[in-house]
Amino acid sequence: MSAEIRLAGPAYALGRPVPVEELVPSGELAARLRAHGFDRCSVAAEPPSALALRAVTRLFESVAVRPGEVDAVVHASCSYGAEPGAGSSVEATLRDRVLRPAGLGGLPAYPMWLAESGNLASVLRVARALVLRPGVRTVLCVTADRMPAGPGEYRAMPNAVTINGDGAAACLLTTRPAGDYRLDGLAQVAAPEMAAYVKGQGLAKHLKIMSGVRRAATRLAEETGVPSTGYRWLITNNYAERTTGEFADMAQVPRDRRLPAAPAHGHVFAADGLINLAALGPDRVRPGDRLLLLASGPLSWGAIGLTRTAPPTDRGASG
Repeated sequence: MSAEIRLAGPAYALGRPVPVEELVPSGELAARLRAHGFDRCSVAAEPPSALALRAVTRLFESVAVRPGEVDAVVHASCSYGAEPGAGSSVEATLRDRVLRPAGLGGLPAYPMWLAESGNLASVLRVARALVLRPGVRTVLCVTADRMPAGPGEYRAMPNAVTINGDGAAACLLTTRPAGDYRLDGLAQVAAPEMAAYVKGQGLAKHLKIMSGVRRAATRLAEETGVPSTGYRWLITNNYAERTTGEFADMAQVPRDRRLPAAPAHGHVFAADGLINLAALGPDRVRPGDRLLLLASGPLSWGAIGLTRTAPPTDRGASG
């Protein structure tokens, strides 16, 4: 039998909350964003690496695992281009600006980016595979993004479905007695052919996204044996309520089990899921409660099953 895998943390770092009116080109778009629940957005002055380092530092301040007990790192971002003076080496940037300052410089690191806002599923999927290898007990998972300034880049989606914020989040996947969540299963599906879709194919894209959510949730149910109705909470990326409602329908989870989106910082790419998980206090999720995290990007969708467990009794164990 495989060892139980726990999720420890998460912790996160955000920028300054800025009213949406200061970030979008028209009052009409700002009004539509507010109607969808987005009144502010996280705007950071520092690059993604600095956000990642802040999140990692806060993580190790809050968990029993020490940096020296980590065996590997999986890091995701779709904002590597927002790193000033980073050159062409993603690995060197990650090592020099995040891992070494955090005391993790000698570890194998795996940078990822292709799933964009769905990167959380990719990160946890790779981390789980690493933890299941002999000799690996703990993997640090990090996701960090900041909107780059430049032509073609914009914070608010023109359809007002969300506004993109800056931030980072981190957690540990570990077989050590740490963390208050058990990872029960993870499924991820993709539709790379959507990269060829062009303007005018919006309906086809929407239907493909909803199909992807359904397929990911179905595969998770097949892996875990837990029906979608067995989840106490549904956590999604921070999109408009109409969109997350459709996600709930596709995952076959009652809409009233959605954790409300966090309008204070917008859609922080792949960090949304961990930030929203951190927002669940003990008064809202209790031992035994199951949680379904949906990680949705433009071309891939992930479903992550967690169970809130009783806090470990030997948090300081280093086994």
